[in-house]
Amino acid sequence: MYETILIPTDGSDHARQAAERGFDLASTYDAAVQIVHVIEDPDSGVTVHEYDEGVRDDMERTGEGYVDDLVSTAEGRDVAATGEVRHGAAHEEIIGAADDHAADLIVMATHGRTGLEGLVLGSTAERVVRLASVSVLVARPDDESPPNDE
Repeated sequence: MYETILIPTDGSDHARQAAERGFDLASTYDAAVQIVHVIEDPDSGVTVHEYDEGVRDDMERTGEGYVDDLVSTAEGRDVAATGEVRHGAAHEEIIGAADDHAADLIVMATHGRTGLEGLVLGSTAERVVRLASVSVLVARPDDESPPNDE
């Protein structure tokens, strides 16, 4: 059913929980996993300031750490995994990575570092769901209950 699963990460606990769900699916379907971390560049129109070279290097190292950690976790579960750090608008880069790697599925958290309480989906997740050409599994964090409509 799935051959390649793309898993975006921002290093948050919610993203790690979503990755674990992605690893479960990859194991079940003998799929490969592609991990992606996106650094939102000032040129993407998302940030309001420019990064100096030192900050950019720190962000790159941090992102590589997030990716390497999840690749190691996947490989420890006998799931083939690779990863990359991309630069730009998060939703565009996630969708681009899915296209570049011919992913059949994107598995991501409802929101991570930039999530606001009370939102059903973070803005990045919402945009990916709306614009991706492949299926998207949006994983609710383990510690978050669905809204009570009573």
